[in-house]
Formats: sequence, structure tokens, C-alpha cells
Amino acid sequence: KKAKLSGDAIIAYLKFKVKQGGIGEIWIDQTSDDVRNSISDIFAFSTLKTNVEVLTTSDIPQEYRLRQNYPNPFNLDTKILYELPEPRYVKIELFNSMGQKIRDLVSQNHPAGKFAVHWHGKDEFGNAVSSGIYFYRMKAGQFSSMRKLILIK
Repeated sequence: KKAKLSGDAIIAYLKFKVKQGGIGEIWIDQTSDDVRNSISDIFAFSTLKTNVEVLTTSDIPQEYRLRQNYPNPFNLDTKILYELPEPRYVKIELFNSMGQKIRDLVSQNHPAGKFAVHWHGKDEFGNAVSSGIYFYRMKAGQFSSMRKLILIK
């Protein structure tokens, strides 16, 4: 005869582990009173770090703002600053000179404040892109702004 469970119970433990290079694993361990029914599995995943940095949330900006990246032109790394006067979902996308999307730099909810994201000259798959002119666009609510950056190798 099987007993019925009621109330809250933990049926699985999830452990996320990100390794160097953006490769990671999700470990799932599900336990049961009967050891024969317990399972353990590992699922691999891949992610690219966005390097979003919170600069300040104490000095709330008065308006949305997407600033020019610095340095520009750049060689190995550039920093893009942006500001939000209120909490918003923010999307910052990067495009090549032909308008093709290269990658999402930011795609997440933010509180109001000032932020920065780094771009290391790599596409969505972690491959280095060639020298050239690129465009980045920020969308947050009704706000939309685009700027140009130059990568020189």
C-alpha cells in the first residue's frame, strides 16, 4: 500500500554549474523513499556571459539614456553605459553594418539605475567577429535608441 503525500515536499534538487568558456551543466537529483526510484541526471547547456554591471541604483536617472561605447574605436573590449529612470525589461542587440543581428548583449529585467555591459568582439556563439562598423540598439518599454561602434583588430 502506497502512502499519499500532502503539503509541501522537495522532490528534486537543481544545481547549476558554469564552467570556463560559457559551458555548464544542470544536475538534477530526485530522491524517493524507495532508493530504487531515485534518479540522477546531468544536462549540458551553453551560455555567453553578458557582463552586465550595476553602476548605481541610488542616483536614479531622470530619463532613459543609451550612451556611446567607450573606447570607440576599440580592439579587445568596449563598455556600453545605459540608464533607466524606472524598472524595465531591457534588450540591447548588436548588428553588423548589413543589419544582421550578431548577438544579444542584454535581455533581462533591471531596476531603475545606471548600468554597463561589456562586449568582447564575439558573436552569439562565442566566435570573434571581424573588424568593422557595428550598431547597438537598446529597447526598454517605449524607449529605443541606436548607436554605432567600431571594432579594429
